[in-house]
Amino acid sequence: MAIRFFFEFNNQVVQLPVNPEEIMIASSGNNKTEEIVKLGQINLLREKKLEAFAIKCFLPTDKDAPYVLTKGKFEKPQYYIDFFENIKAEKKPFRFIVSGTKINMLAAIEDLEYGLKAGDDDIHYSLSIKEYRSFSSKVVKITSPATISEPTKVTAPATERPKTRFAIGDTVIANGNYWYSSYGANPHGTFKNHTGKISHIIADKNRKYRYHIITPGGGYSGWVAENQIKHK
Repeated sequence: MAIRFFFEFNNQVVQLPVNPEEIMIASSGNNKTEEIVKLGQINLLREKKLEAFAIKCFLPTDKDAPYVLTKGKFEKPQYYIDFFENIKAEKKPFRFIVSGTKINMLAAIEDLEYGLKAGDDDIHYSLSIKEYRSFSSKVVKITSPATISEPTKVTAPATERPKTRFAIGDTVIANGNYWYSSYGANPHGTFKNHTGKISHIIADKNRKYRYHIITPGGGYSGWVAENQIKHK
């Protein structure tokens, strides 16, 4: 399958018109070394750091150039600059997909630089992207006891399950084709009684492939329709 670069944000999918010569991925550990008496140094293993990506390329002004991959939907360079700047302005993550690879994740734009080079009408740019992990805080309400008799048991409030059949975090069994985006573009494999977890749900019920499935270990797989999954 050909390698293509896609950005999905606010129900809009944008493909880079020209593939960069390379994409550099920084994947580092986050372990900590401690000194223990009579044992020496030990290595405390922790979750790895967020993955970071560096892309350098250009945005062409000539749609007929042989290296342009979006001839059927050609846009001028400013279209892509506005798209990236809008992502930064809204302070929200987007989905970054590289077809033909395992890169399919939520991410954020860290840095964007662009400009012109002598004798060239194209816009040259460099883009720094960092993986985004969803997080949330849980509020626990503590009620003081009327009398000091015994400690009050503090229980976290039950999480209300969404009114849909499935929720983020559910373990499911998936079957059928899975896709690179929730629009059903670029199929890249088939599930057969695949056990995974739901990592993302598109709110728009008119979107056919609303559910994103990851492996039990956290690896990204693809988007499927609701009728392709069932609870394990």
